[in-house]
Amino acid sequence: MAVIPARPRAAGQIDEAVAPVPRLLVFRGARVSQSRLDSSIDFCQFSGLMSSPSSHPNDPLHGITLETVLRRMVDKHGWERLADQIEIRCFMFDPTIKSSLTFLRKTPWARKKLEDWYVYDVTRGWIDGRN
Repeated sequence: MAVIPARPRAAGQIDEAVAPVPRLLVFRGARVSQSRLDSSIDFCQFSGLMSSPSSHPNDPLHGITLETVLRRMVDKHGWERLADQIEIRCFMFDPTIKSSLTFLRKTPWARKKLEDWYVYDVTRGWIDGRN
């Protein structure tokens, strides 16, 4: 690489021999050049931050709240069947939507069991998976 000697310049004059070096930015752990970031900003601003459920055709849980999942499962199977399949006290004794939601939000393994069962039912067509 050749080194270009510095020449005296007038104030505000840009040296044509030296091209501006693009800045590198750290964006969520990845290095992105400023020009690439500028070109992607326009796309991000107009593409919308939230995507519609139709853009995630392989994820039946996209856009569905835990409350909706629980209500649909109770409507389809009832509290007794939920208690038989997922043995948790909030399904067995005096079950309510509110107490079940509280427990499911705090207990990842129980939530996963319910969501997996819901996805199974939706993929079989036994429950309507749309909002």
